[in-house]
Amino acid sequence: MAAPERKPRFSRLRSDVAADDGLVRAIELVATPMIFAGFGWLLDRWLGTTPVFLIVLAALALLGKVLAEYYRYTHQMDKHATELSAERPSNARVIETVEEPDGRLPAGITLGEDPAVGGDPAPASQVAQGSQASGDGRHG
Repeated sequence: MAAPERKPRFSRLRSDVAADDGLVRAIELVATPMIFAGFGWLLDRWLGTTPVFLIVLAALALLGKVLAEYYRYTHQMDKHATELSAERPSNARVIETVEEPDGRLPAGITLGEDPAVGGDPAPASQVAQGSQASGDGRHG
């Protein structure tokens, strides 16, 4: 008689793994420079110097962790972008040429004269009287 297949006791969701990974990265970002600073302090104490090695080693460790996180992040985003673009169907209806406007306006639309250009616009009172006289139903 074969033993039944055992399922894992705890299933790990993707979000749980991401949260664990983020916590590990945060701890590394803090702990690594502290460890290097400790080695720098020991080196300074052994050599009898001011805290030069403490500062230099801590700064190098912090810079290294920040750069590692930056490159890890950009690599993951590039990977996600590649996966998304591979899954997305291509759009065959993309307009490949830009249509230039031909200067025509829809029927019934006219451009008024611009007073800044030197045109002679109709006074507002004439426009209001004209709309009432035409009987378009607007009250001004």
